Amino acid sequence: MFGYVRVFQPELKVREWEDYRGAYCSLCRALGKRYGVGARFLLNYDFTVLALFHMALTCAPVTFSKGRCPFNPLKKCRRCHGDDALAFAADAAVLLSYYKLKDDVTDGRFLKRLSRRPLLWLVAPLKRRAARLNPAVAESMAGYYAAQQTAERENASPDAAAHPTATLMAALTVRDTAAGEERDARARFGYCLGRWIYFADAADDWEDDRRNGGFNPFPADENGKKPNVRMREALNSSLAECLTAWHLLTRHQFDAILQNILQYGMPAAIARVTAPPNGEER
Repeated sequence: MFGYVRVFQPELKVREWEDYRGAYCSLCRALGKRYGVGARFLLNYDFTVLALFHMALTCAPVTFSKGRCPFNPLKKCRRCHGDDALAFAADAAVLLSYYKLKDDVTDGRFLKRLSRRPLLWLVAPLKRRAARLNPAVAESMAGYYAAQQTAERENASPDAAAHPTATLMAALTVRDTAAGEERDARARFGYCLGRWIYFADAADDWEDDRRNGGFNPFPADENGKKPNVRMREALNSSLAECLTAWHLLTRHQFDAILQNILQYGMPAAIARVTAPPNGEER
């Protein structure tokens, strides 16, 4: 999606880091296998986390094997055999990449539109294939894009502007889970994670949006500056709810990696996207 949801490596054990990298490399492989070599460039850390999330909640143990990177045969890598979750994450990556490019072409500035249009043409056939392979995710993505466009046209509040992304992530985390407390916890986790991702992206893009006249849900503070304090409050509250929902879920594997992301990786991203210049608080 946007690349903000990732591990904080200094707090990971070596084996956990290897498993995370194995899942990342395996998602790259799944993209290439399902959509061709060019689709590997759509690889994203957030979708690696989506794959790990679904693998973590399945009872079937996920295994790894040794392999080599097809682009660098001298480089050894670990292959993760959570094929179903990796295929699902690959489909989601292709679809969201298409809609992100479409948004850039529709609403971006001239040079951005010009550079993204050829990429959109290249990704469009992949999007059609993803829609055939996973029509439920394709429908969720189309609904997300339409709702996001409406929210931005109406200059929605932060909560309203984040709702489409949050709803999409809830759908991606619930997937085909049967109704019950587990489904409710998954949906809440996904919704709050989606809110967090949207707010992180808005905080990171705030200066560019203000300079270029783009939509951003966070208005300037009383001094006309970036409202870092308000942004941190929104991000931290969404993250706290993610953690609460995560502890309600039955986790079978990869718990340490996902806990690392929630407790260390995402707070590190908050600090980065809301860091005031010259150490001055806002």
